[in-house]
Amino acid sequence: LTGSRPFIFFAEGGITILFAILTIFFLPHTPGDCKFLTKEEILVATHRMKLDAHGSTSTSDVKQETFSWHWVKLALNLNTILLSLDFFAIITPIYSFSLFLPSIISAMGYTKVNANLLSVPPNVAAFVSVIVVTYLSDKYKRRGVFMLTGATLSIVGYVMLISSARPLTQYGGTFLVGVGIFPTAPIVMGWLANNTGPHYVRATATGFQI
Repeated sequence: LTGSRPFIFFAEGGITILFAILTIFFLPHTPGDCKFLTKEEILVATHRMKLDAHGSTSTSDVKQETFSWHWVKLALNLNTILLSLDFFAIITPIYSFSLFLPSIISAMGYTKVNANLLSVPPNVAAFVSVIVVTYLSDKYKRRGVFMLTGATLSIVGYVMLISSARPLTQYGGTFLVGVGIFPTAPIVMGWLANNTGPHYVRATATGFQI
């Protein structure tokens, strides 16, 4: 099992790179270029983009823009740097949780098979949390308050994992970590995208953040 781990990373990384290359050719540049959408769906998608960017983005605006290093310089501002550091602070516990959750549960005294099975419920809870929290964030047009709430829940969860010796308390902590930290990643990415424009500034800032 130990010897197969490098191969797992190689296989998963290779699939990701291959998919990224295919995406270059198949991902539409704008909603207006989507061949799989009807005219009505294109209008709705474009309208949503306008609302999300407070009216500053449209399909025609993007097509009329041309790339310039001027947009890149505008994108690399203090706002982008701070939200990129915020994203880094968020993604670190997300990856530690995703990669080491079975090991964390195994340390509670469960066998490897049971540990893998018990890692499913916290991830399912995190999945539901992402859908619900991001929906509420969009509905109420608020990012920071949801991020702070999620980060606080995660801190409480990690405190439960570290300070308690009771397996049930520690396992409960994994739910708080997952539910709290996973929604914050898409929220911070949306926060930066909502506050940058036009198109090439937003694209550069988002790429820099990731």
